[in-house]
Amino acid sequence: MASKTALPAAQYLFTTGQVRANYGGQTLSMMRRAKLFAEAGTPVAIMTVDSWYGYPALREEWAEEGVTAEGVTILNIHEDYRVGDIHHLLTGAAVRRREPKVLQIPMGFRPYENPVDGKNMKRFWYPEGSKQHRFTEYLRPDRSVFMRTLSNPGVTEWELPERPVGFYDTEGTFVGAFGSHQAWWAHWIGAVSAGNEPTVIVNDYEHPLFLGLGARPGVRKVQVIHSAHSKGADPLGPVKERWEEIARGHEPFDTAVFLTEAQRDDWVRKLPSDILTAVIPHSVHADAAANLPDARGLRCVIVSRLDDSKNVAASIKAFDVALSRSPQAYLDIYGDGPARKKLEELVSALGIGDKVTFHGHLVNAAAEFATARLALFTSKSEGFGLTILEALTRGCPVLAFDVRYGPSDMIEDGGNGYLIPDGGVGEMASRLGDLLTDDALAERLSKQAVSSAEKFSEAAFVQRWADLVEAVPSI
Repeated sequence: MASKTALPAAQYLFTTGQVRANYGGQTLSMMRRAKLFAEAGTPVAIMTVDSWYGYPALREEWAEEGVTAEGVTILNIHEDYRVGDIHHLLTGAAVRRREPKVLQIPMGFRPYENPVDGKNMKRFWYPEGSKQHRFTEYLRPDRSVFMRTLSNPGVTEWELPERPVGFYDTEGTFVGAFGSHQAWWAHWIGAVSAGNEPTVIVNDYEHPLFLGLGARPGVRKVQVIHSAHSKGADPLGPVKERWEEIARGHEPFDTAVFLTEAQRDDWVRKLPSDILTAVIPHSVHADAAANLPDARGLRCVIVSRLDDSKNVAASIKAFDVALSRSPQAYLDIYGDGPARKKLEELVSALGIGDKVTFHGHLVNAAAEFATARLALFTSKSEGFGLTILEALTRGCPVLAFDVRYGPSDMIEDGGNGYLIPDGGVGEMASRLGDLLTDDALAERLSKQAVSSAEKFSEAAFVQRWADLVEAVPSI
């Protein structure tokens, strides 16, 4: 149970693009923060803007699995406009009262419903036999159109946000429009947070369109810098350009939370500004280390999204080499993603298919660390590396590449695991072999792993957030 530390009285909104059942570390950390806030007596509304229709089922699933708690609400903008009172939702000066001409479908366009959309959308193709679509309509359960916008064939609304969005009642009559998706999102957040109550908006999505979203007089706005999905090794990630605008005073946003001191230092050095910064690392559940087994066999574990940035191939190669010293060892991989097929082919090419098992996505995969001898972590870059903390809490030593950011904040080289120079597959294999063949070493590192994770307690986490919110000025 989280500490009952009192957060400043306010309405707390967490904004993000989407949350799904096969979430990664960024979503997991946001959901955990929301749960801890709620357990400390502060309700949280998580606001999502994607067009996915699965949120009702997801809410039930996560409530049953304990991902959410009483006081945590997941809201979705498409769901509100799809099943809500469209006239009531479209109020205020930001709403356009005339239907944009660009949304009126000319004669000759052919409707097409893609089975992948589950018949929840209808797209209109150009005439002349072209299969490029120009318009997209979003449908209610009764098949009536509630929203129409210009299509982005091959891309998403994130890439071309400056498109008008029109809304229609069940009779097909135009009700109102916004000049862009971003204007629509901002209006919705403003409507949800309307009232006299102080509001704190914590944004977890690192997309330029979101950094100033919801900012208005009287609101305290916090941006969490995960940089989990940065391309390449740029530590500033995808928010660099927007941050530079903010630093020049062009945006109403002035507070950022980083997960590690090193990341914060890099940002402040490269993009100096008057923006308030704080470091709040992730937390772990206090009972995670209870009832740990005395022996863990020779089981190695990877818990990761399977894409190229996570570099799971390096872990597999190191494991393959270490098998020469410990042929009875085996590797369980939990997670899914676009690189899975390529990784399965690598395992097959190495001839270790009987030693490596791909389990796919598992909601409570972190629990697997409790019975593992060691965990492997070879990401190319990270914002923090939550799975490292999950493993240490459960007495599972971690062998990790020393990348920015995260591993060096949690791993004491030779104490609770090993920090390997980035890309050092040979050294990773050597350390792996040491842990697999030396029971005394494995036991020592396991015990130290548990004690090293204590500083990341939930109580300390909530207190850090309470202190930050107190310090955040209203815009």
